[in-house]
Amino acid sequence: TTTTSPFVSVADLRVKPCVGVNGMNMGDNGAYSGPAEDIAGKARKYAGGVIDMGAYEYQQLGGSGLTAAAPAINTAGVTQPFSQSFLASGGDAPYQFTLKSGSLPPGLTLSTAGVLSGTPTLAISTTMLIGVTDAYQCTFTIPVYRLTIEADLRQIRYVRPVATGSGDGSSWQNATADLQGAIDAVSALNGGQVWVAGGLYKPTTGSDRSASFRLRNGVQLYGGFAGTEASLSERAVIRPATGQPSSTTLSGDIGTSGDAADNVYKVVRNEGNAGTVVLDGFVISGGYSRGDGSLESLGAGLYTNGGSLLVSACEFSDNVAKGTSGLGGAVFNNQSSLTVTGCRFANNVGEGGGGAVYEYQSSGYYVNSLFVNNRGMTGGGVMTES
Repeated sequence: TTTTSPFVSVADLRVKPCVGVNGMNMGDNGAYSGPAEDIAGKARKYAGGVIDMGAYEYQQLGGSGLTAAAPAINTAGVTQPFSQSFLASGGDAPYQFTLKSGSLPPGLTLSTAGVLSGTPTLAISTTMLIGVTDAYQCTFTIPVYRLTIEADLRQIRYVRPVATGSGDGSSWQNATADLQGAIDAVSALNGGQVWVAGGLYKPTTGSDRSASFRLRNGVQLYGGFAGTEASLSERAVIRPATGQPSSTTLSGDIGTSGDAADNVYKVVRNEGNAGTVVLDGFVISGGYSRGDGSLESLGAGLYTNGGSLLVSACEFSDNVAKGTSGLGGAVFNNQSSLTVTGCRFANNVGEGGGGAVYEYQSSGYYVNSLFVNNRGMTGGGVMTES
């Protein structure tokens, strides 16, 4: 077992100056009855503060004083070079920076000197906690830093419940009402974003229960817009897990309103995509699977098969995977790299198993998400099968 010495060095037996660590400011002034000075002849109670544990007293208020700050810049452009620095002060140089939690946007790296740089390859918003360590191994964690990578505006399509202007999807003023068409158009451009204004969207105006919204390679799909935003960062906050769901709903209720028996089998499908796909800021509801043991029995809300999918700020509610073969009321993840962040799963049913989620030969990653009142024969919340 490797341990870190609390002392400066083998020859220097002063305790490292880290507050609350290694004895720094952890003594008991009331219980201490020893000399007024430490063995170096320095004040035992420096400036009237709490004494250290050990033979030496660190001669500075607040310990090492190590602190650090995130860059003021928190937006970048996809395919545009980016470089910003986290800065440390106090403590004792040199400093080393590390990613403690969260994730870096694809294409960016963090150097030990605190430089976040590279060329973003994906339009996405990520949060991260960065830690810094000084020469004495004192540490400081920088408050959450959120970095938003904006898409090339030429590769965004805009969608409203009712088309406006020319309806070609080139702007909010010319928004299209064809959500699937916008997804396909962006994919044909080798990737980009689709921004969807608040409202209700269904995968078909007809009665075909096999209809779904089909995600495409390289497409980032964002909902919850008012229809006036010029950047993703202007979109209203969406936090379904704390009662702030999106205003944009993808619904499987295509037939008689309120009659689930004629709803689509799957509201959203993600199949055969080689790159990373993003689904962010939607309510997904009303999927009702077939329940006959076929593929249409799996994942009434979202079915994903292969590839990489990032799902965030979504609510999955009132989706039903029917029958004993109905698995994953809200989500069926089939051998995919699936990351789910800040979502809510409520009132979903997987009659065969996995009321909310069924993981098949997969290892989905669920962060800051809420599971409420989901039901399944086994695994009301999440069921896994290796």
